[in-house]
Amino acid sequence: MEISSSTQLGFVEKLLQGLDEGLPGALFRLGVGFATIPAVHRLSGTRDSDWALLPGLFAVLLLLRVVPAVIRKVVRFSQEVQAMWWNRRQLAKRYDSYQWRKLFWIGAGMAIYMVAYRDVSFSHATVSSVCILAGAIGLIRWRVLRARSQEFAAIRHKVIRTTA
Repeated sequence: MEISSSTQLGFVEKLLQGLDEGLPGALFRLGVGFATIPAVHRLSGTRDSDWALLPGLFAVLLLLRVVPAVIRKVVRFSQEVQAMWWNRRQLAKRYDSYQWRKLFWIGAGMAIYMVAYRDVSFSHATVSSVCILAGAIGLIRWRVLRARSQEFAAIRHKVIRTTA
């Protein structure tokens, strides 16, 4: 499958780029978290399954890795976008916190669903809370690592300019 129109390709690429960073990425993950509990209810066939959310969440996290990989293989994207995705995958491999921070938004989405639909159970609250806590730790760690990396890059750039 190949998208032929360069205008359409540009729009699709921009859309896919935005789904991983900043506000659009956070909103996307909130939506994923919000949809997780009702999806698990529907697939398990019951609302009373205490811990069905846990394997359901693992399935969602797996799909969030597999679906983009399949799309990257099936649809051709520009070299620029492929390079950006490769860099993000390298960041994810180097810094676990880059991945863990995504749990914050997914857990927040689950919490919003529970409050909005008054569908709170001990197991759902526990899974959501663990996601939020682990994600918050990852989010804070990612910001610290990113700030250090930017400081190091600025110092390195300054040293290179002064020695050149």
